[in-house]
Amino acid sequence: MSEPNARALRPGHRIALGQDVYTVIQLNGTTVTLQNQHGELSATLLGYLLTAPDFTALDAAPPKRVPQDGRIFILDDKEQRRIRWLEGHLIELETGRHPEGPTREAYDPDLHSMEERELAKLAEFKAAGAEMTQRHLQRLRQAYRADGLIGLADKRALRSLTPCASVDPRVIAAIEEMLADPRGRSTVARSVMLTQVRRKLDETHGLGEVPMPSRATFYRLMNSMDRGRRNFVSEASRQGEGARGDWQPAHYGRFFGIWNEYQKLREQDPSFEPARPVIPAFTQQPFDIDQPQPQPTEPVTREVAELFNLGYEVLLQVLTRFFTHTDESDEQLDVLVHAAFGIMGGVLKPLGNALTRLPVGADNPGCTAGPAFQMFYQMGNFVPWREAAWVLLSERAAVLSRQCAGCAAGAGVPGAVSAAAAAAARIAEQLAGHVPHDLRPA
Repeated sequence: MSEPNARALRPGHRIALGQDVYTVIQLNGTTVTLQNQHGELSATLLGYLLTAPDFTALDAAPPKRVPQDGRIFILDDKEQRRIRWLEGHLIELETGRHPEGPTREAYDPDLHSMEERELAKLAEFKAAGAEMTQRHLQRLRQAYRADGLIGLADKRALRSLTPCASVDPRVIAAIEEMLADPRGRSTVARSVMLTQVRRKLDETHGLGEVPMPSRATFYRLMNSMDRGRRNFVSEASRQGEGARGDWQPAHYGRFFGIWNEYQKLREQDPSFEPARPVIPAFTQQPFDIDQPQPQPTEPVTREVAELFNLGYEVLLQVLTRFFTHTDESDEQLDVLVHAAFGIMGGVLKPLGNALTRLPVGADNPGCTAGPAFQMFYQMGNFVPWREAAWVLLSERAAVLSRQCAGCAAGAGVPGAVSAAAAAAARIAEQLAGHVPHDLRPA
């Protein structure tokens, strides 16, 4: 799974699943209603959507004013007032609430489609003497999503400016050095580059000595400096699933090579079987499968399978908060990213590998257990309030750590369980560091 995109999902936003592009029509509890390019509607569970390996958020934006770009201040007062006025209306159009006014029924996303809201806004603009076409309004929406407030400014006033105008030169130098490093040619997400640049600057100049730009400004600056050396989107595609161009080192080429090697080995020895004889280790009958499923009867196997499912649940909760965050800072979003990947590599990987070596039980002789990625209920969104959501996240990670540690103390338990307990404890501590002291357990 690729690193998630740090953007919030809202009605009207576009997402991609593989080669297909959808529009988010409605978020209702655990269910997301999508519309494809042909106008057909479908519904899926939010938890499944966020963890799909080919999921990408294309143009989601948080329902609040974006941080100010330093270039705004070179604009005259009249232009600054104009783009701020536009920003408030665009936020109301997207979210149904103007940052400086009451909620109005005409812009409620639950009652009106985006086209209906656009038409209502156009009528309002006309009455205010700022008439424009629907296409121009849509271009303004796209510009605001892509570039924030500066995207609404008169481009003629910005021709002499660059994305570097308000950024510390040491940040620019660090990005230039990393982009030019031949060791950095493999796929890397922009959020990972942000973390690497921040770490490099702290090591070189001292912790916090170099002011970092906002996430949005950093991304725009990085794209500007790329100069064709590292097209992040196309390179990620080429090294992800592409079967064209230089596909041999891509995922497709690697898996194709493994398949060819496997076929040759089977031709030489028809009895060759590289995989373990696993079956899904459901710990109870799944609510969404009608046929009875085998369950492990070996106590240790069952305990490890339950720990794996608990870890998977915590992972989904972290990812859900990441994609539907509210007022998290860039640092807190980075914590969520690292927590998600920490659970994948530090908890699920060792537990999953250990499971495949454990017997299912006497009812399934010769079979070992495989991770079932089992969900015991349909997962919904957290409450929108950040502090309450982070309390729950840190508590769930702490529960995961305690359960793993308790299991690890038993006889015959694989050492991977103890490693998972330590990893979960570190993640719980990182999450708890962003919970107010008065909300932490005594």
